[in-house]
Amino acid sequence: MRLDDLRTQALHHLAAGDFTRALRVQARILGRFPEDLDGRMRVGDICVRLGQLDLARPVYAAVAYLDIQSGRPLHSLVAMRALIDLGEDVRPLAEALAHLYAAGSPRVARVGGRLAPPPVDAEIDPPPDRAEELGAALRDAVALAADAATIKEFPSRFQPLPLLSELSEAALMRVLDCATVHRSVHGATVIRQGDPGDAFYFVAAGSVRVQRRDQAGQAVELARLYEGAIFGEMALIQAAPRSASVDVVGAADLIAFGAAAIRAAADELPALGSA
Repeated sequence: MRLDDLRTQALHHLAAGDFTRALRVQARILGRFPEDLDGRMRVGDICVRLGQLDLARPVYAAVAYLDIQSGRPLHSLVAMRALIDLGEDVRPLAEALAHLYAAGSPRVARVGGRLAPPPVDAEIDPPPDRAEELGAALRDAVALAADAATIKEFPSRFQPLPLLSELSEAALMRVLDCATVHRSVHGATVIRQGDPGDAFYFVAAGSVRVQRRDQAGQAVELARLYEGAIFGEMALIQAAPRSASVDVVGAADLIAFGAAAIRAAADELPALGSA
């Protein structure tokens, strides 16, 4: 079976409320592909849905750490937000992110990399369909998802964050404090054409669709944006109405920065504008 098909199977199990089978599928995937950080995140999300908050915490902490070390700082903010919602102090993680990705960091380079996700067409056998208690399936999945030591190698250089890696470490910390995380479902409208621009966004995971209404009122798709992309910044900087609409395709984790983020970086706005 293709990895992408097995992931879809896990989503179907979740939609049906069959958490045991969903967890067994996630455990099978993580046992074969520990670099599937989004899969680890889903295990944490399932723990929260089941009310197992003490099990969710180490999973989200592992995801946040691995994201930072593997060149996915935007997604680490999603995991940090989940930890904050569980009452955890994420300041050390945020400081590590700012230290590694701010201007002047030796780990940021124009030619950088990130931990490669597993190929969607990789072949993987589904778990055997056997009777199993939810508790056992949960423990097995959490053990894999929370184990950061299963990934041995990380990129030596990271790609810079658009706009944000132009800021000093102190300014980046102030901006990160202003971040808002949106975990959005398929079809959710993020920004609407004609509305005032009050924030700009990064795609931390998933994808969004950019479209504009023509003179006849028909929606014309302009682009698809994926992980790492930024959108909505021009309307905010220019205080102009949105020139296009953006909605979520499938599902997406988005990071929003509003006017407070601009004020937080006010002393470095020339660098921000240049970026």
